Amino acid sequence: SSRGGGKENHGNLNTSLKSQRKHTQALHAITDISNNLGNKSLKKSMDTQHGKLVGLLGSIHLTIVYLKIKLSQFEFN
Repeated sequence: SSRGGGKENHGNLNTSLKSQRKHTQALHAITDISNNLGNKSLKKSMDTQHGKLVGLLGSIHLTIVYLKIKLSQFEFN
């Protein structure tokens, strides 16, 4: 009976290891998915920030052009 018990424990250990492997694989899959979503979210955020920066630089450029025009008018008057 002790032999039978030993085999049973061995079987339980194998089942436990298989289960653990499946959990590990699932965790890796979840991590990959969340990293991918995070990266997409980060890229979207960076694209948004880049767009805002481009818009801001455009506004600054227009302001400088406007001020140069005003300054040149002022100098001529």
